[in-house]
Amino acid sequence: VEPLFVIKLDAAKKQVIVGSKEALLVRQFTLRECNWLDSDKLREGEVMVKLRSMHPGAMARVHDVGGGRALVELPEPQAAVSPGQACVA
Repeated sequence: VEPLFVIKLDAAKKQVIVGSKEALLVRQFTLRECNWLDSDKLREGEVMVKLRSMHPGAMARVHDVGGGRALVELPEPQAAVSPGQACVA
């Protein structure tokens, strides 16, 4: 029996959606409330991002989409990217 992982929580429907470990993998996600400390270098381009405190880091392309938001694209899929987590570049 393969273990199941929480993929999504749907509070409105009172549902917990589960799936395989592969279902946790993502290639892109959107950030909100971005804090650009070195804005010219980070708003567009390739950077190393950390998705969790113990995450070793992964290469990514960051695109400023305006309104304090950014699109992060990962050449290699990463697991367990969850809403509300910080992303540090």
